[in-house]
Amino acid sequence: MDGVERLLRFAFGFLLFSLLLTAPVTPLGWLGLVPMLIAIPGLCPVHALRAHLRRDGDDPSA
Repeated sequence: MDGVERLLRFAFGFLLFSLLLTAPVTPLGWLGLVPMLIAIPGLCPVHALRAHLRRDGDDPSA
């Protein structure tokens, strides 16, 4: 995950999380924690899964 992608993930997560402060509390606001927590260490489970599938030769997008 490169720096731009991490920044975009964090910004999107922060935007969703900020809904908790401005709108009625909804699960959508709490959902913003997921991209923020993924962006901080730079580890994305989807990227790891795709790399694993590519390694096995089972990547359907290839």
